[in-house]
Amino acid sequence: MGEHSAVSSSSSGAAAAAWEDTSAAAGVAATAATEREQRRQTVTSQHLSAALGAALSACSINPTSSRSNPLSFPGPSPRRSPQGLTSLNISDCPLITNRGLQAFLRSPPIASSLASLDISCCCLISSPGLNLPHSLTALRHLSASHLPLLESLTLLLPRTCPLEEISFSCCPVLQKLTVHSRSLCSLNLAGCRKLSSLSLICPALSSLILSQCSSLETFSPADRCLALKSINAFLCRSLPASTLMTLLTHAKDLEEVNCGGCALLESVRLPPVTHGRVRRVMLEGCPVLCSVVVPAASLLLLDCRGCSRLREASVSGCALLPRETQRVLKSLTKLARGTA
Repeated sequence: MGEHSAVSSSSSGAAAAAWEDTSAAAGVAATAATEREQRRQTVTSQHLSAALGAALSACSINPTSSRSNPLSFPGPSPRRSPQGLTSLNISDCPLITNRGLQAFLRSPPIASSLASLDISCCCLISSPGLNLPHSLTALRHLSASHLPLLESLTLLLPRTCPLEEISFSCCPVLQKLTVHSRSLCSLNLAGCRKLSSLSLICPALSSLILSQCSSLETFSPADRCLALKSINAFLCRSLPASTLMTLLTHAKDLEEVNCGGCALLESVRLPPVTHGRVRRVMLEGCPVLCSVVVPAASLLLLDCRGCSRLREASVSGCALLPRETQRVLKSLTKLARGTA
């Protein structure tokens, strides 16, 4: 019996020792696996940091400081030229801040190479983030649509800034905008329903979109937009008729006009000598419009649908209009004169 107990005790001790050895070996193996995984993650992190560093080298932004300067690149990688980053689209990035955007724009490599920037739908961006530094000497296109915090903005661009195209469309709380630029050719403010004051000194401006700016009352100076070729003031219900006519009569190269739904517009008269290039005039839905005179030989379209008070429409010399249209318009004019 004693011998059997000794043997059993000896076997149990051997089993326990074996189990301890196995556990130790497993622990060593697990530790080794953990160390290998940590080394792999460290290498992966290093590769990722290196890749981000290379991608953002032109931005002079440290990838490890993304919380203070959050920047991301959805979709295709930004285009880069040998001189640096030329195009950046960070639209729909809700964590982009004014501080981060300013740090990006003021980076010396960016200032000399960035030509196109899209920050649309970046919901934290407001006027401080759009304080464009004078060092931006390559920027030509800026899209800043759907910015819910942008209330007012003043852009006094120096001669060194070649900005040609700006879009602030559908900024729901934008009320006041001032833009002074020698190079700006296109400005899109469509859908800025609360915009009430607009000041433009842009001698090269050729395209102006103000559609659905229903609160716009002040536009100054309206006689300085001499290069306008296209103006869309559709549903600008509060814009004075005198302002609209000043815009139209001073634009010597005007080709397309859309003043549909302008509630205060009573008369449209374009000078015959200076407006020979007008091709399309859209005035539908102007409730008090009573007179239209467009003596343009190149006119293709005149739309006065829904103008219930229209009594005079003169389009003499518009050889490109269909004959039936010319006949109806002449009849309308004669009828108006007879009634008067």
